[in-house]
Amino acid sequence: SFASRMRQTAFPATPQEYRLRRLAAAGTGAALPSHAALAVDPVMRRGVELLRQRRDGVFGRFTGRLTGRAAALVAAAVEQRVMTATALEAWLSCPHAFLLQQVLRVEPVDNPEELLKIGAVDQGSLVHDVLERWLCELLEGDLPAAADAWPPMARTRLREIAEQACRDAEARGITGHPLLWRRDRRRLLSDFEQFLARDDQRRAGLELTPIRSELAFGLARGSDPLRIDLDDGRRVCVRGRIDRVDRAGDGTLVVADYKTGGSYRYRDLTADTPLGDGTKLALPIY
Repeated sequence: SFASRMRQTAFPATPQEYRLRRLAAAGTGAALPSHAALAVDPVMRRGVELLRQRRDGVFGRFTGRLTGRAAALVAAAVEQRVMTATALEAWLSCPHAFLLQQVLRVEPVDNPEELLKIGAVDQGSLVHDVLERWLCELLEGDLPAAADAWPPMARTRLREIAEQACRDAEARGITGHPLLWRRDRRRLLSDFEQFLARDDQRRAGLELTPIRSELAFGLARGSDPLRIDLDDGRRVCVRGRIDRVDRAGDGTLVVADYKTGGSYRYRDLTADTPLGDGTKLALPIY
């Protein structure tokens, strides 16, 4: 490895490699930031700072904290643009990532030929599209009572839509290696079956009747975004789509936000902490 070569090579090829070997011999103790090798090498000094901040969990320049011009750009973007709940959550989770993606518009470079399996974003879009199309079709007809399970027709139709979406994903070349896709496809179709079972329980338990799917706000031309007035006098404007809206038996509206990446990030959401760690904004905004 590179680290092993730095420690064992008899004659470092460059002055920086020589300094790296001195740093490696010094270890990672408290005296490392004041090591003489760092005094003459600002690049290496920043590298050590990056590693220590990430190791120690320090909120600094290499773990998302922005200062100066960068912080001003991010603040202006949040205040002056019409945001989405997802973008606001990204801002709270990592301001630096928000700066790159939302302000500077830095996009990752995709190499389809290196794709081994369907990506998280593509998989999430597939699930959302399937559930939107399925529920929109059902909303045009008669829905079952809250206490009744989805009828066989609805279950069959969800399977048909999901299978077609999988074929479309294959045709677009976003599903990765065929062997891994066969596994992922089976899992996705199984997830839709599980969704029906869980949704039957949810509708019966809360006496819910679906009334809207992918309800948009602030997106159509001429429509107003949601305006949130902050305590310091500033205002944040938000637009987006609510995945699903149900009406309970007592008339209460219940909103749902589909997530496909697992529940670990949302383990801290409770009735007493609806924002979780302070970054879960989608449901409160909706």
